[in-house]
Amino acid sequence: GKVRWSYPLRDSITGIPQPLFLDGGHRAAFAFSAGDQVYVLDWEGKAHPPFPLTIPGGIAAPLRVSLLEDPVVYALWAISRDQRIYGYDQDGRFLTGWGPNAVADTLASFPVEHVQYGGKDYVAALSESGYLCLFDRLGRLRLDTLPLRAQAISPPYLLADEQQQRIAVGQSDGYVQVFNLEGQTFRLSLMPRHRGVVQFRFEDIVGDARGDYLMWDASTLRLFGYEGNDFREIQSWSVGAPLHRVHTGKWQGGTVLLGFSKDARRIWALSMDGEVLPGYPVAADTPPALWAQEGR
Repeated sequence: GKVRWSYPLRDSITGIPQPLFLDGGHRAAFAFSAGDQVYVLDWEGKAHPPFPLTIPGGIAAPLRVSLLEDPVVYALWAISRDQRIYGYDQDGRFLTGWGPNAVADTLASFPVEHVQYGGKDYVAALSESGYLCLFDRLGRLRLDTLPLRAQAISPPYLLADEQQQRIAVGQSDGYVQVFNLEGQTFRLSLMPRHRGVVQFRFEDIVGDARGDYLMWDASTLRLFGYEGNDFREIQSWSVGAPLHRVHTGKWQGGTVLLGFSKDARRIWALSMDGEVLPGYPVAADTPPALWAQEGR
């Protein structure tokens, strides 16, 4: 519980710090945005030159870090308030086509998402006017901008492997709109009769290659996915307080969900059998961050 180091910041951190490695994989570090600057700090709290870098006009969404080339070349993606996407490598150099990339629309305040599939890069961003923009590695549009059928409530989550390639965008009416990499789309009904505002995450939670859909409102957290060809609700949880953030993690060989309520000032750890793990909830004023380290 001792403080090992501290680093002075002018502004609060936006989003969750993203882990990466420096010096050919020999030095662990993490990147984040705060105010109008992008930071990369190593595990000893030292800034990695030339960071911090200032984004003109300020930063509109949390920084996103993705692997660009094996083993340790990373992309750092930042959306500016003046409708540009900045792309850097971990040494602060602009990525080709992203220094910055000007978008002819008002960008939504969600992180950029990036995935590689079939030897190609797919970079996705959302516009405030209700469109999905899908770029290649050099910042060129792969497709015409794709219309959303309702207001987005999440980033454009990307999942691509040999079995499935999907982009999922949670929407304010309790549905999720799913695209493939060619722009074809459909919608899934998750919580059409929700209470108040809904939130959404799309990721691999229970192990199905098609991904799992997590949506919650003021009273209930629900997990949806596929069983064979059937799309169904897998599990649900209710903790008696509205959850403002939900994250997934691994614990003792299984998956857990960590739910944070700013109203209740608590964190709950939820098992896949619908129960709250022993010892929870615990007091908290901020959402949790769970990182794997040395296989733990």
